Amino acid sequence: MNHDSDGGYLPQAAGHRLYWRRFQATHPRAQLLLVHGIGEHSGRYEDIISHFLRMGLNVFAYDQYGHGRSEGRRGDLDTPQRLVEDLRSMRQELRRLAPDLPLILFGHSMGGAVVADYLVQYQGGEEAPDYAVLSSPALKTHMTVLSKLGSRALQALAPHLVITHHLSMKVSHRDEVNAQLKNDPLCHKKISGSLSGFILAAGEAARAHAQDWQVPTLLLYAGADFLVDAKGSTEFARKSPPLVQAHCFEGYYHEIFHEINPEPVYARLAVWLDDMVGKAEK
Repeated sequence: MNHDSDGGYLPQAAGHRLYWRRFQATHPRAQLLLVHGIGEHSGRYEDIISHFLRMGLNVFAYDQYGHGRSEGRRGDLDTPQRLVEDLRSMRQELRRLAPDLPLILFGHSMGGAVVADYLVQYQGGEEAPDYAVLSSPALKTHMTVLSKLGSRALQALAPHLVITHHLSMKVSHRDEVNAQLKNDPLCHKKISGSLSGFILAAGEAARAHAQDWQVPTLLLYAGADFLVDAKGSTEFARKSPPLVQAHCFEGYYHEIFHEINPEPVYARLAVWLDDMVGKAEK
């Protein structure tokens, strides 16, 4: 990417450090804080970030606790609210760096659950963002009732026991995207009872509080998702007030921005951005 960028490690109050990068658009109209999904890292979003920069968005991206280049045990959480607390810290840092631009929280997959849980807790207050975008958020899983009971038992009895998950790696119709995810040394397939418990609880909380949503939100999700259950997004959209705009991309796999034809996804985002923060300067 040709746009100016910087980054490094940001120490957190709990003692760990999070790896982050910041990218500057030529004519920014807003800033976007990007929260990635389970087992991956912010580096997988460089092509998406390039699009965001051309759309007039400054981008601040970080690797979540236990992911990518950040510290923390892979696939585990030291406290149930670790990911939300880290997002709060990163939001504060971004506001310090750029206090005047409107702030958009963008969360994909598990990152969508993190953003949604953050909004459940902080919307309506001074720490709320101006807007949010949820991309195939993990608001509901494909886990069976028996699997959920097993996850909750693991959370209660051995919350920090890390196992290998068997979530589908079929995230796109593009074979090269699936292969890159599988072979990326910074990606992993680890999960603990603590992390799985957080994902389940965050999705349930978002659906339970959907009718009380206060932050203008764009919900974009895949209709043929092998990782998360699209019914969670459908339920959330049905319960939400009109300030939540939702669109399901039928036939798309989980990573809608990495699909064979992502143009309709970017087009939906562009129209929403124009409505929310005004048109980008050419």
